[in-house]
Amino acid sequence: MDDLERMVLDAVSSLVVHLDDFDFTHWKQEWDAAYEPSPIGAQLSTSVESGLGEVVRSEDYAKRILGRWLGPRKYVAFYADGRWGVQRNEDAPIEIDGRRWRIEGNKLLLTFRGDTGLVTAESTITSFTTKQFITEDDGHKKTFDWAP
Repeated sequence: MDDLERMVLDAVSSLVVHLDDFDFTHWKQEWDAAYEPSPIGAQLSTSVESGLGEVVRSEDYAKRILGRWLGPRKYVAFYADGRWGVQRNEDAPIEIDGRRWRIEGNKLLLTFRGDTGLVTAESTITSFTTKQFITEDDGHKKTFDWAP
């Protein structure tokens, strides 16, 4: 039962970051009122309500990176089929241009067109929550904030 409860709470807490008018606290109170609250539910409740969102496990990076993120200078969008693109501003189209992405452990590998053909850049994911992830490449950190 604990595993089932964890799956339900994980699913709801994953969706809550994408829904502006969803009150997770109210939903969680109703959930707990229906059944006796468990320690797992208490852990998830406090982590979701924190400012940066729920911590994402490394095995879930590839699922949780999907969508649009605001990076240091532009938006970056990751698609389930392995494509990724950049968007210069909110009104601009997302440019894919042959870009591909994949995650191996805590490494984010981005392939894109360089001056001499396709280039793959590797960075280390040092932090990942439902609302923000941080990568590091040769001592340079980049922060990406969730941008629905």
